[in-house]
Amino acid sequence: MRRTNDYLMFSLIGLASIITLAVFLQRPVDRLLVSSACGFTLFTLAWVGMYFRLKRELPEHALIDATYLNLPIGVGRQRRAGLRNMFRLIRFHFERHGSDRWSMMLIAGMAMLAASLVVYLL
Repeated sequence: MRRTNDYLMFSLIGLASIITLAVFLQRPVDRLLVSSACGFTLFTLAWVGMYFRLKRELPEHALIDATYLNLPIGVGRQRRAGLRNMFRLIRFHFERHGSDRWSMMLIAGMAMLAASLVVYLL
C-alpha cells in the first residue's frame, strides 16, 4: 500500500501543477481562477509534504499504510475513508508539529480557496 500511496501523492502533485499551469497560460487571465488554482496547489503540496514528513519520522505509523482514496464501493464510512484519513493526517501533523512550513502552506491554500469562493459568490 505504501508504494500506491507514494505514486498517488506524486500523481496528485503533477495533476495540481498541470492544472495551475493551464490556468496561468489561459488568456485573458482570470484572477479568480488563478487564485483558486494556486490555493488548490498550495493545499495539495502541503498535504503531500505532511505525508512524506510523517513517513520519514514515523515509518510504521498507521496513517502511512492508510488509504487516501474515496472508493466507489462500500457502504457509509468505507466510501469516505480517504477523506477521513486526509483529515486525520492533517490533525496529527498539527498536534505533533504545530505551525511549521507545511501548516502555513496548508492555511494559505485554504485561505486562497475560501477567498476565491467568496469573491465568486459576490
